[in-house]
Amino acid sequence: MTIVLDSCTAIEIILNREKAGELKEILNSADEIVTSSLYRIEVANVLLKYYRGGFIEKNTCDKLLTLAENLIDDFVDISENNHEALREAIRLNHSTYDAFSYTISF
Repeated sequence: MTIVLDSCTAIEIILNREKAGELKEILNSADEIVTSSLYRIEVANVLLKYYRGGFIEKNTCDKLLTLAENLIDDFVDISENNHEALREAIRLNHSTYDAFSYTISF
């Protein structure tokens, strides 16, 4: 089974929040974990907000980003799914940005 991991789920895991254990079990059952190349930017941006908000220390940011990157087996370039993401965003009335998380082709 291939799992497409989004940044919100990764944040839940790397910050060891309430559902982290359950989510790790799901990821452990996967044959492959993939995501859009936007994932790196999304996770880094969330970590920046947590740092600015005083929730994590500066020296922790790099460690958490590395943990998030290590969850992924393959990063899919967004150009592979740009048109499909637009069509899905229109169909589902979501942002195109969010649509990249679930339009990765296999």
